[in-house]
Amino acid sequence: MPWESENDEGRRDRDWSKFVWIGIGAMIAVMLALLFIPREQVGAQSRARAWHILIEYDYRTPGDRQAALDTINDLRERVIAGESFTKLAREYSSDEDAAPRGGDLGWVHRGELSDNIDAVIWTLPVNEVSEVIETGFGLHIVLVTDREIAEAEQYERGLHERVQQEFSGSDKD
Repeated sequence: MPWESENDEGRRDRDWSKFVWIGIGAMIAVMLALLFIPREQVGAQSRARAWHILIEYDYRTPGDRQAALDTINDLRERVIAGESFTKLAREYSSDEDAAPRGGDLGWVHRGELSDNIDAVIWTLPVNEVSEVIETGFGLHIVLVTDREIAEAEQYERGLHERVQQEFSGSDKD
């Protein structure tokens, strides 16, 4: 048509299929990436944010154990008195991995650590310092700063509590 310019005709005749194929390829790449990116299932496992100070000692030397016990008790009292747990962990902890991070063990799941520490982590009130814990590594104090209980575990606890209430209620009859 006479009112159309040559540029308009050139745009109409342009092949857009390469852009469609690029778009399809990009969508396939994104979908494949989403399939292989590991996803953490939120609420699937209970976890706690824990910190510790470890004092190692030589098991063959009884005096060494007593010195370690005195040290860990002193550190516990200092933390309770208000000194920084992380500062004391950096300075005194024998744990070469966690000490530089101020004793931070990160988020730990139930059963991930030794039985003695695991039991304390899941029963200790949040933001309280534990009593001294003895493991095969030495003597520890633990601080739990956060805890997330899995939905399934919360449901299980609720059922357990209801069963106990039912049985304790039937004993009164």
